Amino acid sequence: LLCSFSPLANPPLMVHLGVTCNPHHPPPPPDAFVGSTADSWSYYPYNNAAYHAGHYTVLTTGRKAHAVNDEIMITVDMGNRTMSATVNGQDCGVVHRGLPATVYPAISLYYPQDKIKVTFAD
Repeated sequence: LLCSFSPLANPPLMVHLGVTCNPHHPPPPPDAFVGSTADSWSYYPYNNAAYHAGHYTVLTTGRKAHAVNDEIMITVDMGNRTMSATVNGQDCGVVHRGLPATVYPAISLYYPQDKIKVTFAD
């Protein structure tokens, strides 16, 4: 699964991009986001960090994304159960390992004016 994201409005990239293993995820509390729960994993391009179960790790590879039309690609490799990210073609590496056998795309936007373009590929 490949997902390509491009922010379309400012403030850019206040969005968590990732997966959840719960297809019927109940509405989270107002302060929750993809990656803040035990059943979700995310990449947060604003600070180039990986989030899971409310904890985060700032990545040492890649770069922060800050501009409208930056392209963030999330690659989920179910054979290896990993999630990787690239920003404008620059590899951020594997951001999560040990994903469950079945996951679903998930996105959290912060502000009402946030807009992104999403493209899915096999």
